[in-house]
Amino acid sequence: MAKLLAHHEVSLQVDELLEQVGQYRMSACAYDVAWLARVPRWDTPGALLFPGAVEWLLANQHGDGSWGASIALAHDRVVCTLAAVVALAHLRERDPRVEEPLRRGASFLRQRQATVDTTNDPVETVGFELVVPTLLEEARAFGLRLPTQRWEYIRRLRAEKLQRLPPGTAYSPGTTLLHSLEHLGTGAVPALARRAQLPNGSYGASPSATAFALTLYDDPAARAYLQQAVASTTQDGGVCDVFPIDVFEYAWTLYNFRGLEAQRPELKEHAAALAQLWKPNGVCFTSEWDLTDGDDTAIAFLVLQRFGHRPDPVVFHLFEIEECFACFALERNPSVSTNAHVLEALTACPQTTAVEQMCHKARTWLLDAQAGDGFWRDKWHASPYYASCQAATALASYAPEALRRTLRWLLDAQHPTGGWGMQDGTSEETAYALETLLAVAPWLEGEEQDRCREAIGNGVDLLQEHLPDGHQPELWVGKALYTPYTVVQSAILGALCRALSYLQGQGARMYDAPTPAIAD
Repeated sequence: MAKLLAHHEVSLQVDELLEQVGQYRMSACAYDVAWLARVPRWDTPGALLFPGAVEWLLANQHGDGSWGASIALAHDRVVCTLAAVVALAHLRERDPRVEEPLRRGASFLRQRQATVDTTNDPVETVGFELVVPTLLEEARAFGLRLPTQRWEYIRRLRAEKLQRLPPGTAYSPGTTLLHSLEHLGTGAVPALARRAQLPNGSYGASPSATAFALTLYDDPAARAYLQQAVASTTQDGGVCDVFPIDVFEYAWTLYNFRGLEAQRPELKEHAAALAQLWKPNGVCFTSEWDLTDGDDTAIAFLVLQRFGHRPDPVVFHLFEIEECFACFALERNPSVSTNAHVLEALTACPQTTAVEQMCHKARTWLLDAQAGDGFWRDKWHASPYYASCQAATALASYAPEALRRTLRWLLDAQHPTGGWGMQDGTSEETAYALETLLAVAPWLEGEEQDRCREAIGNGVDLLQEHLPDGHQPELWVGKALYTPYTVVQSAILGALCRALSYLQGQGARMYDAPTPAIAD
């Protein structure tokens, strides 16, 4: 009876969440807020366009002097604190309140604790190697004594990356460099920057890049874009890391609610909206940018297939590289989740020779990327539970032995609370762990099956106990860590639906099983 009641409670929350799809709710990001705090009012000398951003920085400094996500990871804390310190240095002559937070932030960056040791942090934020050297130069110009030699390796990475690019690439809407336009610093050429502006007024759909442009010149479209981004984030002066995220939010939410299509006619309406955003060469996280990426393309492809659309798998050749599939051109490191999503999408396609070859490529690379303990890590999410979930879902019908190691890792890593993840466990990471167990459950027997079922039950208890929980920690990786609230909540609710069905004997999955494996 308790489980039936839980199904009803989950159903009500699914209803509520589906009404929020399209609002692009995201957490505020200290890195982007710091850039927002530097934007002047060009019609009023000495005034700021977003004074609320300064208030946000003053109110959201951590006790150790840093800024960043609630879970301390080095890349995020360093880039957020560095951006905040430089922003406050710009303001120290007009606002005496910033002096003490500025001193504490600089002191944090000088320490030698793990929270500033980026060499041992696997979660590298987007554009870190581009923006950190620029911020360090600004800090030096303000006389802030920071241990710049500690990040000398970042300067080398930046130099190597930029050396490979044709002149003018930084201003091209066709590359991800536009998303980190602020790395140009004092070397930016305003006339070239203006030419790179997207139709919605942004630069690379990035509030921080757009704010940087507004420190160079006034632009009504850029101002309007930032005001929209602020309005979509919080009511306290903060701003999100990327905006808008229409493709990402529609695609991931529909993917997380797989199996509920017949029960939820509104899902079909959202799928129709996603279909309107689909292009033959793929999609990006936002429809406002003509750039495409392999991850959003694969998830959107998979979702559209499930709703009766027939996108052409030839699109994945556009992301195919020598050993695997790329998310973006020019990226330094391939993505586990991108290759897992490509494999999952291709597995659901008619198995032509070309499709089989692409499946083999993605599958081989994923198996090689697995850690010895059985888990995976990904560049787009801080938690190994996310990456492992995506890989296990894609590989479930192909590689039971590899996933047996994943199973042992999960069973050993479960907290006494029943959850998984950082600290005492989070609802989001617990949801991904449950999905992974559901992916391997169909081929388990005996004691393994019993342990798996018990672990799923304990995980379900934790998720039910914490429902509703709309304030998940920032685990998604952008230029800093962030939480896409609707996407995360759909992952939790979707996992709960499938886990409850499994515990009630309706099977591990509420949707059709993947196409049988093709022998290599």
